[in-house]
Amino acid sequence: MTDQTADDLAELLVTADIRGTHAAVLDAAQPALQPPTIAVWTDRARANCPGCRQPVAQDMADSCPVTLDQWELRPSDQTHHCGEWLSVLYAQVKGTGYGCEVAVADIERTARSLAEDLSEERNHLRDRTTARLRRELQEALTRLAEPLSGGETDEERADEVSTGTDMEPGVIHQHGKWLAWDRDPVELYETLTVDEQDLQPAGL
Repeated sequence: MTDQTADDLAELLVTADIRGTHAAVLDAAQPALQPPTIAVWTDRARANCPGCRQPVAQDMADSCPVTLDQWELRPSDQTHHCGEWLSVLYAQVKGTGYGCEVAVADIERTARSLAEDLSEERNHLRDRTTARLRRELQEALTRLAEPLSGGETDEERADEVSTGTDMEPGVIHQHGKWLAWDRDPVELYETLTVDEQDLQPAGL
C-alpha cells in the first residue's frame, strides 16, 4: 500500500460503502523495511460542541485528527475555541500481510470497526438525550398534577414548569399537549421530542 494516495484511500472506502470513515498514509521518516503507517478515522459523532453547544464541523474527510510520532499515532489538537475537546475515533491499521504489509482488506476491516463504533456512539448520544427529556417531562407533569397552593392559578403553575419555548429547548405546552424537546446531538438542524404519549407504558 506504499503508493496509495489520499484519493485512492477515499475511493476505496466509498467503494466499500463504509460511510463516515477516512484513511491516510502518514508521512514520516521510517526505518528501512518498515511498513507504511495508515490511519483510519471517523467523522465526529456530535453535531455540536458538548461545552458551548455551538455547531461544529462533523465531516473530517480533509482533517486527519492524528500525527505520527515515533511510529505511534498521537491525536492532534481537537480543542474547540471554548476549551472543550472534540473527540474523533481513530485507529492504526494493523497489517496482516507478509512483513506486516497492509492490505486493502486490513483497511476495510479497520474502517468497518470504527464505523460501528461511530454508530454506537451516536445512538448513545441520542438515547441519553431522549432519556433526559423523558425525565424532564415526567417531572413537569408530576408537578402539574399536584394541587394548587393558595391563590395559585393554572397559568402560574404552567409558567413554572415551562422551561423552553418554540425556539429554545425545554418543556413546553404546544398544540394542546405538553412535550420536552432538544436539538439532536447528532444531526444539525434536527430535533428530538418526547410528548405525553411517549411516557405511556407500551401497549396502552
